[in-house]
Amino acid sequence: MGSEILGNPVFVVDASAKLLASSTNTNVDDTIWDVLTTLGYGLDKYFASYVNKGFVKEITENQLPVIIDSGLVNNLRRIVGKIVINDKTIAYIGVLENNQKFKDEDVYLTGLLCDVISSEMQKNKLYENLSGVMHEFLITDLLNDRIGNFKIAEERAKSLFSEPYKNFLVAAVNIPQNMQAPIRLNT
Repeated sequence: MGSEILGNPVFVVDASAKLLASSTNTNVDDTIWDVLTTLGYGLDKYFASYVNKGFVKEITENQLPVIIDSGLVNNLRRIVGKIVINDKTIAYIGVLENNQKFKDEDVYLTGLLCDVISSEMQKNKLYENLSGVMHEFLITDLLNDRIGNFKIAEERAKSLFSEPYKNFLVAAVNIPQNMQAPIRLNT
């Protein structure tokens, strides 16, 4: 719906650059768009420039979304806004100036879209206790078996952790609610 209202392609990524939603039936000549829609997550080599050039800081410090027209990828300008839950930025929305030029009201409309998406995401208990740290999203996806294969998990981990992660393990333990006695493990 956001794409229809704004007349341009729209995508939503979580704080770990995992694609949560995107416009469909849109021809976009943009490397980041291609990677997001093909792999389902963004590669660090593309998103690092947003951090290095101060765009992430600018986005998080502003109430309204911002227009980025630095020509990072294929010279498509972008409107980027934050999606906030409990005062934590948990996702970002991007609008690409692909089908038509941005209008004066597009930044405001993107801000409204951020608020609507935030309101909907708050209904999901998953986002209630997250601190907005990028690796939390990867761990949550691993625990909920939402990563397609080992290669995707490995690539996402590489972009999130600067140090070797070969000993990175995730374990889930189901604890019965009506447990009477403590569980003892014999070693």
